Amino acid sequence: MKIIVAYDISDNIRREAFAGFLKRQGLERIQRSLFIGRGGSSLVKDIERMARRLIDQSTDCVHIFMLSGLEQTKIKVIGRPWSEVREHGIPAVSII
Repeated sequence: MKIIVAYDISDNIRREAFAGFLKRQGLERIQRSLFIGRGGSSLVKDIERMARRLIDQSTDCVHIFMLSGLEQTKIKVIGRPWSEVREHGIPAVSII
């Protein structure tokens, strides 16, 4: 099963802590606040527990999507994937 986690966390420290947690769980960042990885229901529960501990539920939000093998075949990527951009050292964001 693939797990997709999308979040909007307003506090920088809590946001960075959550992103670090997701990375340590083996998920890969594909956008600034979007991670994807392989896992099962126990990983989803761990992510849920961490989200509940870290976020301010009055202002922040975490979405967790679980995709079966069939659903994974429906994923479409238009343009250069985030992981490919990061691997080649191309800046993902240009600040002017």
